[in-house]
Amino acid sequence: MSKTQIPSEEAFRKFIHDLKTPLSVMRMNLDLFELSEEYKLGEKKASDTVKMMNKQIDALLLILSEFEK
Repeated sequence: MSKTQIPSEEAFRKFIHDLKTPLSVMRMNLDLFELSEEYKLGEKKASDTVKMMNKQIDALLLILSEFEK
């Protein structure tokens, strides 16, 4: 059985940063989409999908923020 290697604090902080970056980009793109004409004219399904995605991004960012404390 192999031992699990514990990452250094610096490596762990980089990992958290590396996760937050794509989440932030996803959030920015969702925000832009919500302002678009396509979204405003779209079906309810698009609105529900965007709300669900924002909720999941918030949940992931909350988890990540707990590791930064």
